[in-house]
Amino acid sequence: MKTSSVAVLSGFASLAAAQYGQSGNNATTSACPAPGTAHFIVARASLEQVGYGVIGLVKDNVIAAVPGSNAEFVEYPATLNAYVQSETAGVVGMRELVKNFHANCPDFPIVLMGYSQGAQVSADTVAGQYDAAFQPVNTTDGLNLPLSTEILSQIAAVVIMGDPSFNTTETFHVGNATKHGLFVRQNVENFGLTNIADRTKSYCDEGDPYCAGGSFSTISVHLGYVNEYGAQAGNFTVSQIKAWYAAHGGKNSTVPAGTASSTKKIPSGTASASIKKSSGHASATGTGAAATKTGATKTGTGAVGTAPTATKTGTGSNPTGTGVAPYKGAAAVVQGMGAAVFLGALAAFVL
Repeated sequence: MKTSSVAVLSGFASLAAAQYGQSGNNATTSACPAPGTAHFIVARASLEQVGYGVIGLVKDNVIAAVPGSNAEFVEYPATLNAYVQSETAGVVGMRELVKNFHANCPDFPIVLMGYSQGAQVSADTVAGQYDAAFQPVNTTDGLNLPLSTEILSQIAAVVIMGDPSFNTTETFHVGNATKHGLFVRQNVENFGLTNIADRTKSYCDEGDPYCAGGSFSTISVHLGYVNEYGAQAGNFTVSQIKAWYAAHGGKNSTVPAGTASSTKKIPSGTASASIKKSSGHASATGTGAAATKTGATKTGTGAVGTAPTATKTGTGSNPTGTGVAPYKGAAAVVQGMGAAVFLGALAAFVL
């Protein structure tokens, strides 16, 4: 990759570290969870800090609805530079975690989650790594093959957002994308052949430069899935955990009733964020080291609440914040850097 491209991507890495929303709970464990609950294995997006990343917010909401569940994150480079090697390391890492948990805790369901590069890691973990630009097929440790039927039967749900290996023929797609991803999957039929398709949701919308062939003028699409689909993904996951226990004879009791609230603390806080695509200007207003997003509270068995009319308020000493709203605002900052320069970086990376 050219030096200028590396510089741009490194700059974006700093931006991501400063502004992406992160899970509020970065605890990681491979231990068996409480009876009737689930174990989450999560792969963060490219350039996010080590941990769960923004999709960890979905994980947090589900664990709140199914208390006693636990989680661990995949430790892998998550870089754009040397992407193929980074993503492959992620697949190796996630498969190792899945296999170890299966060996030690076979009577508890597993939930896989991933965002962006982490989404591709998750998809490759279950279906096998066979994506455009990943040639020849990587046969190391069977990475090109799906997980075994026995292990796949322990996976209750797979939730992926902004997957660069998205294929428009996926039966589990959620969103309005009509174009393939950057590294379109060549073995999408494996999801059906292994019966994992019904337990998978892949969120991808039109304009996303990674999963839907869009441009970086609409990178905000790629950054917005947790805000747009987070509650839906959470409810899907809760229902899949229940379905897993029902299908496995009620092992380890039943899923806790769980009461979920749409009141959500946004890490490091922000009151609002605005994006002006035409000028590449981003602003985040409001204060609060722990600004609170407050909306209607939804109570029910294992439900994940939603707050379509939520407001965000807070006071404190951090005027910029690093919550979910700035995560979307990062798109505008990238545009302010110069879309043409960033597109050039992508071209150098892909080619």
